[in-house]
Amino acid sequence: MDKTNIRLYIFTRFKLGFNATQIHEELCDAWGDGCVSYTTVAEWIHRFKQGRTSLDNDPRIGRSVTEATDKNIEVIRALIDENPHISIRYMAFETGLSYGNINRIIHDELKLKKLCTRWVPHELTEKYKQQRMEICQEKLAKLESGQWRLCDIVTGDETWIYHRSIGTKQSNMAWCSEGASPPTVAKPNQSDQKNMFVIFFRTTGPELIHMVESGNSISGTYYKENCLEPLFKNIRRQRPKSGLHAIKLHHDNAKPHHTKDIRTFLQEVGVMVMPHPPYSPDLAPSDFWLFKAAIKQLFRFQKFTISCNQGNACYITR
Repeated sequence: MDKTNIRLYIFTRFKLGFNATQIHEELCDAWGDGCVSYTTVAEWIHRFKQGRTSLDNDPRIGRSVTEATDKNIEVIRALIDENPHISIRYMAFETGLSYGNINRIIHDELKLKKLCTRWVPHELTEKYKQQRMEICQEKLAKLESGQWRLCDIVTGDETWIYHRSIGTKQSNMAWCSEGASPPTVAKPNQSDQKNMFVIFFRTTGPELIHMVESGNSISGTYYKENCLEPLFKNIRRQRPKSGLHAIKLHHDNAKPHHTKDIRTFLQEVGVMVMPHPPYSPDLAPSDFWLFKAAIKQLFRFQKFTISCNQGNACYITR
């Protein structure tokens, strides 16, 4: 029911002697609680009591849309360039332009939209940004020139895997009857059962999946004995002729990865460590795509079994 018909009904019932409460209840009974508010009914009855007969809106008093001039566009552009977080209300206060005109300038003329700030683990300095770019360009150049081969790169990292999956927003959608409340899913919390996994992989697939027993933490010694040594043993078994020749290890800058014992061990076995830019977890392939994709695929099965041998090398089966 449109506004004009609602106002006509209010006017008709008012002429018949009904009050605002009665008219509002009738409209809600006929069209539902959200069709019109009591305040609106009472306001229109007040207008009809004062002799009004028109059902149209009052003419609006405001600034013309022609205020989107080149000068005003540049003023708004300058305010946004100075402070990207500025609000439209504050711009209206500063310029004297209407909220609607500023909104039109921003969206129609400047083609801008306001996005939420994206949280990052660390605010990179110019030095770190430059170092990040140089390291990436150096790696890319070596791969493109054939100096490095992608199949010789082993990358790995740690991640927590919860035993209870909350799924994705799409996978949790459910059919509900009209008026029923949507289902709820509780987010994981610290007390939920979980295990830490260390996963290494190459282009040929996973090289090592190691589960850290509850109560243990990853130190340099633990990382060497339970992760790197089994990893290299597995690579030697797969490559009996070349062994660890030309193998390059890519892991992030976590402290257990760069202790003195780890650096000495990697030099002894002849494995080069690829440099990783500071505070750049988004450049680690594991964090960038592997863990999310693997966990999503894992929980498609709903029920799974984690089997580990004495060295905690793990196999995940349905």
